[in-house]
Amino acid sequence: LENEGPVVAGGGAVWWAAGRGESAGGTGSGPVPTYGIGLQVDRKSPAGRGVARGVELAVAQFNARDDRPFIFELREVPGVPTEAAATARQLSADKRVVAVIGPTSEAAVRAVVPMYKKVSMPLLLTTPAGSDMDGTRNRGLLKLSPDLNTQVSAMTRFLSAVEPVTRTAVVEDRAGGEMSWRLARALKEFPPSEGRTTVHQVAAERGDFAAAVRAALAAGAQAVVYAGLSSGRAARLARALTEARFQGPRLAAEPVMTGFAAAAGEAAEGWTFTATFVDPAELPRAEEFVAAYRERYKVTRTDRHAVEAYDAVQCLAAAMSALGTERVERGAIAGRVEKTTYKGLAKTLAISEATNALVISNGLFLWRIEEGRERFLGLAEDL
Repeated sequence: LENEGPVVAGGGAVWWAAGRGESAGGTGSGPVPTYGIGLQVDRKSPAGRGVARGVELAVAQFNARDDRPFIFELREVPGVPTEAAATARQLSADKRVVAVIGPTSEAAVRAVVPMYKKVSMPLLLTTPAGSDMDGTRNRGLLKLSPDLNTQVSAMTRFLSAVEPVTRTAVVEDRAGGEMSWRLARALKEFPPSEGRTTVHQVAAERGDFAAAVRAALAAGAQAVVYAGLSSGRAARLARALTEARFQGPRLAAEPVMTGFAAAAGEAAEGWTFTATFVDPAELPRAEEFVAAYRERYKVTRTDRHAVEAYDAVQCLAAAMSALGTERVERGAIAGRVEKTTYKGLAKTLAISEATNALVISNGLFLWRIEEGRERFLGLAEDL
């Protein structure tokens, strides 16, 4: 399925007629109405590219269905932080747009949430956002990916049930700011296996992790967790652990994955990562998606976050179909998605009533570096 091509609109936006075939056109002038989806991402970023491609493929396939109840059209606008607020105003003012997917950077999300809240625009986030951006206080904010701060729960489970330890050392990289502190504090307060956690800080201006490693091993560490955001600095820790001949579990969170294997070299082997995305090639139920994606984009491996964005479009379509075309409007769509449970290819999309965000256990996964490559292990809850 190929895009028919872009239809350029004002203000830098692009309308995509995504493989839709015959249509009644307009905004419901015929038997099959048309609704716009805003796509607000930065395609230059790996996450933005994956989200954009997943959305495009989902829209193209939905529009190609003979039984489609409506047509989706994409209106793509820049999702970089410096332009996000302005492009959010464009999408908010366009009555054809009934929902937005993206952005993928936290700074851009913070810039657009107030605007979308004013107009009850459903904003579907398929990548992690800040935990302080609460869906219960921001009408229409639909967080379909766990926050970064929640990844500690997958670490705790792994070190309690998969490779259990009772003595955990956290190397808190102060260059990671609040996220590092939160992760370290959580593991300190709720140690794996109800054991003991020690925290060893490395100042932001320091690049030597050897002292922290010595302190961790002196404390009897059976596992080491890197609490930080930098793949380069995590690689330094990995090399220091290798030099100290530490063989226990070594863990880090999703932001560290990109570039870590290359930066750490042989020291990366065996490291485990928590993440909010899957490898669809390892999921039998996603076989058709993977084949279609590879054919459409001429790639050998699916981009990160692509299948999660694909699922988000399918969930949105299911919610809108359940409403019926007479009731399709922004506020009603947001409310319906909140009540929808959609079994996607990557995960089951279900919104918790308590948090107005994805049920955390549905969206935390584990990966491991094996023979220099990232290998998907599966849903953390199932391991």
